[in-house]
Amino acid sequence: MRCFKVEMAFFMVPPFIEIGWIAVAPWSRPPIVSLPVLLPVGLSLALGAVWWLYVERSRRVQVTFVA
Repeated sequence: MRCFKVEMAFFMVPPFIEIGWIAVAPWSRPPIVSLPVLLPVGLSLALGAVWWLYVERSRRVQVTFVA
């Protein structure tokens, strides 16, 4: 279960790296507060949070991954 949590953290981090890259990229880009930028961030965080909560609360996961 610990490996899964690390994997989920890596799943939720890339959109923030993308925002950082967009903020410092020297070429023309969409503004930070725009749908093309915020959509991947929101989607990644929402999906990551749903999976994280499922792993934390699911009886099936707890039985499968014995600590």
